[in-house]
Amino acid sequence: MTITGLIMVYLSRNLITYFIIICMLGIPHGLTFPTSLTALSRSFNENEISVANTYFYAIMMFLAVAVPSISGLMVYSIGLRYTFLLFSVPVIILFILILYEYRKVPGINE
Repeated sequence: MTITGLIMVYLSRNLITYFIIICMLGIPHGLTFPTSLTALSRSFNENEISVANTYFYAIMMFLAVAVPSISGLMVYSIGLRYTFLLFSVPVIILFILILYEYRKVPGINE
């Protein structure tokens, strides 16, 4: 959905379409934080969960500052449309890497 949304933002021709697509992107991204915290709580024992949550929160806060700053510079220098097109490239690469790693997990593809 993220890849499709980013490409659709690039292809949008008017403000209404752009707004609708951004709203679509908000739904999965709004679920990322609670889902990640649930995954953390399942991955670490009770002694480690506080440290894991602290690191996770610190990384998320760093990204919350870095990504908008870099995005703003990109929009200023190359425009909004090309910024979203460039954002789709790492998303697609990460998606392919995740699929590749997923296939290597024993018991999944049997």
